[in-house]
Amino acid sequence: MRSVIWTDVIQFLVLFGGILLVLATLTWGPAQSLIGIWEYGQDRGHAFNLVGEASFYSFDPFVQYSLWALVISAVFTKLSLAGADQISIQRYLSTRNEKDASRSMVWGTLLGVPVMFLLYFSGLGLLWFYDTHPERALPNMTGDHALPHYIATELAPGVGGILLAAILAAVMSTVDSGLNSLATCSVTDFYGRVFRPKATDRQKVTLAKVLTVAWGGVAIASAALMIWLFGAQRGQNPLIFVSEVTLGLFGGILLGIFLLGILTRRATAFGAMAGAIVGLVAAVGVTAPYYFRELPPGSPRLSFLWINIVGCLVTMAVGYAASYISPPPIQTAK
Repeated sequence: MRSVIWTDVIQFLVLFGGILLVLATLTWGPAQSLIGIWEYGQDRGHAFNLVGEASFYSFDPFVQYSLWALVISAVFTKLSLAGADQISIQRYLSTRNEKDASRSMVWGTLLGVPVMFLLYFSGLGLLWFYDTHPERALPNMTGDHALPHYIATELAPGVGGILLAAILAAVMSTVDSGLNSLATCSVTDFYGRVFRPKATDRQKVTLAKVLTVAWGGVAIASAALMIWLFGAQRGQNPLIFVSEVTLGLFGGILLGIFLLGILTRRATAFGAMAGAIVGLVAAVGVTAPYYFRELPPGSPRLSFLWINIVGCLVTMAVGYAASYISPPPIQTAK
């Protein structure tokens, strides 16, 4: 575990240094500055211009970005990542005690704010750079291509390769943690408890290896499915839309199951499973009409910020109600 932590630390330092380097090269010299980049983005509607619009304070769920949707969705998303994400749980378990785990979560949240603003200013800088140097941009380039293209073509030789390697390494470390969590949960919660309670450790380890490969195949198939679903609207749906919709479909359901276990004593395994199934159906139901098919230009579309909220609330409501159909859980004496 110590080696894993230090590997993550090194990756973070490389990536954080890369963000600073990109921002420094964009603002180096008299041609531009952070203030100039901000003013340039503001003139083009990319610098918190929504704050001055009345629609930003609307409760209409079809407004893509509103204050209330951002605040409520941020609470649900943070709870989901902090309480129901297996990768986060693994990090908590690597700390010495509960106090250190709480401290790591708080500091991670606080330090994420300046990192977010660094990425934000980097995005504004890339907007300015490719608007003022269109000959250096790719044909029909979108915002999803701007940063990797800038790293590969504008930074010093070797530096871009190091940053891209660090990005790929960070992706791989996240993916392998997720696959390990899926395989471990499958073996522990289903195989070891339901199908073969008397299975030996050797059998469980062997199955875990097989399931890691199987879950990897499922992940690849899921990624291909999302690409196909968003293929018709690839120009209208940037990468942030695709990732947020995907996370919203499943993150809210995981959070609903987590809250059922934390906030209630009557919730049962049957109720949680029923709630998850109905919650997924509800989340897909509010997503598919607006994101899984091509819409005419200017058509209203439900904000992706509400998807995880719908999934979580439906999962909790149905899960709690369905728990009364099955026998109550056995209360162990303290």
